[in-house]
Amino acid sequence: MCNSEYFLRHVRRDAGVLCTLDQNGRWKQHLFSKPDEACALVETYKETRNIFVTMGTLKAEATSRTEDDIESFCGFFVDLDCHGKEGEYRDIAEANAALKDFCSNAALPKPSYLVSSGRGIHAHWTFADPIPLAQWQPVAEQLKALCGAYGLKADPTVTAD
Repeated sequence: MCNSEYFLRHVRRDAGVLCTLDQNGRWKQHLFSKPDEACALVETYKETRNIFVTMGTLKAEATSRTEDDIESFCGFFVDLDCHGKEGEYRDIAEANAALKDFCSNAALPKPSYLVSSGRGIHAHWTFADPIPLAQWQPVAEQLKALCGAYGLKADPTVTAD
């Protein structure tokens, strides 16, 4: 089992979308039904493309990665960008320190996973059983509000999206 598959089995279940961005700036969506299929795509594109994976599990009839196609989630997540731009962190070390302070101050557990995106970090809090989108959304909105209240520079479009 590759690292990508191990990670995907813990942050989501079953069907999803893996998006790749080629050198010409074109997006391509790749539907997959199991994490091992996504892992094969990651292995194919990891050296030549940026890769993004939906965190929500898709409904069986889904054809894209819109909110209407999401069935459930297996965790919550934040994206901390480190480009050094206004509203972002200077580097990974600063983002990690801010995340640690955020968890402590907001009385949240340490994230289950930290993923280096190359230009930042993604923090994931996972749970064993998926919860439906309708139950996940209000809690994700609360996490987004906590980020703002405690000054964590999380990308607001990712946390509750």
